[in-house]
Amino acid sequence: MYINLLQRILKKIEPDINQRKKIYQIAKNYVEKTRNFCLEIHEVCDVVLVGSVEKDTMLKNNIDIDILVLFREDVDKIRFKELGLEIGKKCCFLSSRKRDI
Repeated sequence: MYINLLQRILKKIEPDINQRKKIYQIAKNYVEKTRNFCLEIHEVCDVVLVGSVEKDTMLKNNIDIDILVLFREDVDKIRFKELGLEIGKKCCFLSSRKRDI
């Protein structure tokens, strides 16, 4: 009984396989575009997908794509803030449009 209830709840809150494929493709695209923008910024070490999409724990009606930009350890706070704002502004157009998933 408990397992049946759990399966019914999960079916309501988890994206189906087609939605998952779409989400992963969109996330992959966002990460790639952000990574390409950061190629010329020598302080950036890597750009990675994190959060619920990466962990496959996303909810059907609450999907967000979390992208982490990793910087070298020697980047000071002022430069870190400048770069963070620059990357955020440049790449923010990626998430400014809502998509049907």
